[in-house]
Amino acid sequence: MITDPIFKSYKVLVGNTITDSSYVSSSVVEPDGSRVLANGQVETSFIGGATYAVNDRVTRSTTHRVYRDAVGGVASQLPENDPTRWVDEGPTNRWAWNDSQVATRTIFSSPYVLTVDPGSITHIGLAGLQDVASVRVRMWDSAGGTLVHDETYGNEDTQGVDPHWALYFNAPVYGYLKIIEDLPVYPGCRVELTLSGYAAKVGVGLISFGTVSELGAAEIGAEMSIRDYGYTTTDKWGNAIRTPGQKGADLKISGKVPVQKANALRQLFTRLVDVGAIHIPSSRPEYAWLVTWGILKPVTMRAENAIIVGIDAEVEGFI
Repeated sequence: MITDPIFKSYKVLVGNTITDSSYVSSSVVEPDGSRVLANGQVETSFIGGATYAVNDRVTRSTTHRVYRDAVGGVASQLPENDPTRWVDEGPTNRWAWNDSQVATRTIFSSPYVLTVDPGSITHIGLAGLQDVASVRVRMWDSAGGTLVHDETYGNEDTQGVDPHWALYFNAPVYGYLKIIEDLPVYPGCRVELTLSGYAAKVGVGLISFGTVSELGAAEIGAEMSIRDYGYTTTDKWGNAIRTPGQKGADLKISGKVPVQKANALRQLFTRLVDVGAIHIPSSRPEYAWLVTWGILKPVTMRAENAIIVGIDAEVEGFI
């Protein structure tokens, strides 16, 4: 196998941690009374000492999670402290974009505005986009400081789409993933994202504010495979019961680096193993189908000769 210019830099985007102190504002409130949950209820704050029925759902602003009551009765403990009664069903709508699962989307009315203080970043990765037509990024050098970046990025995916069809029949195709690169670096920056769409409700499953690490020049032959995390069981009568699950996009990729970079790369791989990140084999838009968010699994490094180290990496994807 040989390297190719289109894969000249395999990058990994690791997001900075967003906490209550760095989450400045959002169009979505918490609890979100417009979000309809599985039982037809909406997000509602937990009230200590109140009486709840089985399958009632509540939210907690301290954990930003939704809990389902599996027992019922008077609630004498906080849900996060009583896991035998309260089942954690995932993040609130306000925080869903910030958890480790792309399948849990923040759903919002267009336009959706999110402001954070993410620390030093060079890239923003958005995954699980649903009917998002454009992303506007505004960046200030500090909270209340000088505006240093203001650009709107279209999210229309023109690869494989006949432009004449889109022009005459108004049938745009929008991307599922969006990587925004080469942002100015300010350690104390403030970032505002505005996600606009053409539908009444649009969404995003994951937003990663961070920096990228380069893992070498990827080779031709990178492989992506769709994984289904659903499963099938059989009841006592022999009937197959299918339980749907989240989908994933696994990635297998090989690359080469100069031997002088091997020691630093080994340390980087050690840090990245079992850490959720966005893997970007190529920044070319026609190879966006190879981009995935997932966990770096087996990594092999080979001393191919005196000057080149070969790398084989696998990513267990969760997109």
